[in-house]
Amino acid sequence: MRKPHGSLEGHLTHTAQQTQNRYTFPFLNPVNEVPMTSRTQQHSPHRLRPLSKLALGLVLTSGLILTGCTTDAPPPPPPEPQEHAMLPQLSLQEDVLVQKAGDYIQAHKIAQNSARTPLTGVSTMEMVIKNSTPMDISRISQGYVAYMGLIAAQDAEFVAAVREMARTHGPAAVGRRLALHPDAVYQFNGARTAAARVTQALNRVDQSYEAIGKKFTSEAYSLQSQRWAKNRARVGSRTATLKAVSAKAAPVQHTYLQSLQYYSTPSPKFDTEAAQRNQGALLSLTNMQDLLSTAPTQAATAKQTPLVTTALTLAAYKSLNMAPHPDMVKNPRLNQCLDMARLQLFQCFSAVHYRYEEPFCLGRHAYNDVGDCLSGR
Repeated sequence: MRKPHGSLEGHLTHTAQQTQNRYTFPFLNPVNEVPMTSRTQQHSPHRLRPLSKLALGLVLTSGLILTGCTTDAPPPPPPEPQEHAMLPQLSLQEDVLVQKAGDYIQAHKIAQNSARTPLTGVSTMEMVIKNSTPMDISRISQGYVAYMGLIAAQDAEFVAAVREMARTHGPAAVGRRLALHPDAVYQFNGARTAAARVTQALNRVDQSYEAIGKKFTSEAYSLQSQRWAKNRARVGSRTATLKAVSAKAAPVQHTYLQSLQYYSTPSPKFDTEAAQRNQGALLSLTNMQDLLSTAPTQAATAKQTPLVTTALTLAAYKSLNMAPHPDMVKNPRLNQCLDMARLQLFQCFSAVHYRYEEPFCLGRHAYNDVGDCLSGR
């Protein structure tokens, strides 16, 4: 029987039902009520709430910092690169520069000796003409380029810079770099002074040959007063003889090449003092004071012509005890110039009528023209 709402019993019954519903989970069975202790803990003001994003970020950051502090020490630095050993010195057969340069030195000395020979008769005239005629063009051209390489290799600063690069990267790597990019040779310290040495030698070659040419040209006029010089010249046999002589060049002596290699190869401890000793020995050995000098007069006169660049590249190979490729000493432009000078010499001899005219041909074409070719202009 339902109790009236207004009675005291009905009021107590209604209050008890509200209290029961207030502490009952709606998704659970009514019999599974949560104990009072649990309800008290869940509704306690000291209950842990979910962490905010800022607090979570601080916690994670702190954890990373602590983790970083507890990591192992950083790895040790990589070891320094090991220095590359220098290559052993080339044998005489492998030394292309010395072999080629010997040909030019021999031809140059013969030409210089011929210029000092007084023209006193027909025999001396014939000897001077044969010795002054350029030999095989390719041999004198390649020998001249190789000799300029030996001159550049006498610069101590340049040699030291090339060897320092080889100790770091290896001689083979430096050699490949220069073979692919010859202009890279100017990046070495001392390249400017080495180029000045070569430029100065080129200028002295021109001056030397020009002086000899003037000497023979003037003798063409002074010999007109001598009886033997007024005789008719043997034109037909002269040209054939010169062609045969120029095609046959005597080989350079082996002992001479050994001495040339010894004094032209930079020593392991190659400094300025050692360079001066080598240059003095080369002057005595080659008797070519007009080409070699202890030091260039002005570094500002250095020129970066193809011939100078090739000479510096060959000097770098010489410093590394490496044999350059045989094609590196070839200079087609120089070959063509020398070939034209020899052709004009033969044509001039074919046109002479008297003996006193022959020194003029020598001075103009065997020396002046050849000197212009060797000067690199």
